[in-house]
Amino acid sequence: MKTLITQKELKQLLSYDKKTGLFTWISDNPMRASVLGTIAGSVGSKGYVNIEINNRTYKAHRLAWLYVTGSHPTDQIDHKNQKTNDNSFDNLREADNGINQQNSTRYANNSSGSTGVYPTKSGKFKALIRVNKKLITIGTYSTKDEAIRARQLKNVEYGFHENHGALKS
Repeated sequence: MKTLITQKELKQLLSYDKKTGLFTWISDNPMRASVLGTIAGSVGSKGYVNIEINNRTYKAHRLAWLYVTGSHPTDQIDHKNQKTNDNSFDNLREADNGINQQNSTRYANNSSGSTGVYPTKSGKFKALIRVNKKLITIGTYSTKDEAIRARQLKNVEYGFHENHGALKS
């Protein structure tokens, strides 16, 4: 099994700009055709930036965490603004799977236009939130705006981002 790159090794190969989230080659990577001064990595099929070092592919957001903190993340790295190619350090946070999933985009079939708010057959709106893998009904409201506001208050109560995530049934 290949060992993970260390912060020291990473900093010998790449420079990281915390504001832009971009990595730049500062040393030739012997296992890759890198060119000094060029931006490292390429965007993969799911929108994440991948960087190959010593025949191992790393996600740029995980390398950014290592570069700044000195240690590999113990869990997942969440992109706060949901843009998977924005690896600026202020946009990254360590998160467990539940928190990371809650900060995902709303489903395309969400007809209310607001995450966690759904129209009912009676014409009212139901507000839901998922916390620690448990789906919680916040309440049923006469208007969509009331349901959205109730959902936003629960986001604050649980410390989630205002636009936090898709509900997984």
